Amino acid sequence: MDSLRHLVELRHRGELLRTLVLRDRPLDLGSAPSCDVVIPDAELRPRAALLEPGALHVSLRRVRSDGRLSSARVLSTRPVSLGFGYQLRLRVAEAEPQCLDDACTDSVPVPELRSQSLVLWIGKGPERVRRRVGARPISVGSAEDNDLVLRDRAVSRHHCRFEPLAGGCLVRDLESRNGTWLAGLRVGVARVPVGSRLRLGRTEVCLEAETIEPAAERMVARSSVMIGTLAEARRFAQLEWPVLIHGETGSGKEGLARLIHAAGRGGPLVVANAGGLPDQLLESELFGHERGAFTGAERVHKGFFERASGGTLFLDEVGELSLRSQAQLLRVLETWHVCRVGGETEIPVDVRLVCATHRDLRALVEAGSFRMDLYYRIARLVLEVPPLRTRSKDVVALAEHFLEQLRPELGPRRLGRDVVPLLLHHGWPGNVRELRNVICVAATRCSDGVVDADALLPLLSRAPGQDATELGYTHVAEIVASYDGNVSAAARALGIPRSTLRGRLRLAAELAIDASDGRPRGPGLARAEDAPGDQRMTRPA
Repeated sequence: MDSLRHLVELRHRGELLRTLVLRDRPLDLGSAPSCDVVIPDAELRPRAALLEPGALHVSLRRVRSDGRLSSARVLSTRPVSLGFGYQLRLRVAEAEPQCLDDACTDSVPVPELRSQSLVLWIGKGPERVRRRVGARPISVGSAEDNDLVLRDRAVSRHHCRFEPLAGGCLVRDLESRNGTWLAGLRVGVARVPVGSRLRLGRTEVCLEAETIEPAAERMVARSSVMIGTLAEARRFAQLEWPVLIHGETGSGKEGLARLIHAAGRGGPLVVANAGGLPDQLLESELFGHERGAFTGAERVHKGFFERASGGTLFLDEVGELSLRSQAQLLRVLETWHVCRVGGETEIPVDVRLVCATHRDLRALVEAGSFRMDLYYRIARLVLEVPPLRTRSKDVVALAEHFLEQLRPELGPRRLGRDVVPLLLHHGWPGNVRELRNVICVAATRCSDGVVDADALLPLLSRAPGQDATELGYTHVAEIVASYDGNVSAAARALGIPRSTLRGRLRLAAELAIDASDGRPRGPGLARAEDAPGDQRMTRPA
């Protein structure tokens, strides 16, 4: 079946004119000389229809009077009228017949493209526009009825069309006045490789592979504050300006950087840790080095900026850079050229810079350990990542997300009811990274596929910064309230003596605010009804 081809018969008033072979790209039919299949009939439109081959069928799109394409119609063995006595009919043959018309008219030969999601970038700078190449062709021109309208007087009303292929994209010039240019050549029909830059009039268009964010790295958010942060990140992604992400360690700064990259320009994403390299090595890693630049430099090495050109450079822990490295970075951001160590030639780079830090850069600027001019260069757009302890709604959602990620290795796992209060009221000093580690280890210790308190508590008590015996008074009261005021059950879940828990509850009640006289009142538990026995905590007089 490797020789299977779609064959389409072109007939005029029942008489067979041509048999068209459809391979892996659309065919343009019409009376214009530049069409793939030219029908010499003045009554027929210059471009009448587009045939699109699929894996199992062929679709027909008619060209309307305004130049736009109609919705797709699947061809069958029944004739479909093309207008003025012309008809199209599908015929499937297992072997390609001899002496058939092969309307492959690529103007520029390029290698086959792998199947991927593609986007068009139009223009330069902050006004750069992004348009995804989907399942249907995109018409480009200055007229308002185009799918993509260009405000360029040098662009024709219906300038060109981008047509998706099984392995890439095809650009088809629609007899524009100033032409469609690829690699310095004016083209009629051409396959366009990823990374190519085309010129339509005075407008530059670049075709890039779209980076699809893997499911494992998607940002999980249920809290309103984090949902707002993600929305702001997506808005920032549409601009080319540098972004500074500030947040505590493990709060998800790299995840936001990947989101900005995926929702933005596409291209390569290069991740660099500025705090993990000494100055001598950092310069070589950022800007690259020439062969023989220093001992051990046996070959030319491209730095982070060169490797990220056309995409995004994520520079983590930018607050750890020395003043010397800051000056070198500032020079690149002012000129957008890099000079390799040991080299003399400046190399232009086109990079979207995203920086991240857990330190207060404004305080560092006031202390003189961070350059003010560099700060204003990288902090044109600023994103604040809230710590996990301030977005309790995200904790359980993230925990369930991590368990789902472990399903292929450990099988199905779920959270027990007794662990939810523990997750909600732990301080998470390590933020999302700590939560991931705790859930992963607890999932290996649980029985019957349920992560319970016995599997979780030892991990929380080992966590640096806070353990089960050091919970705040308010948190302890809320945990006991989640067990319906049963102090013994809460003490067993927390792994602390009941007497210790009761003492902490008394202190919480003494610090409470009473609405009637302005004194403190305990949250939740202080208003709980008294219960018999020492199983429940009574409100002190």
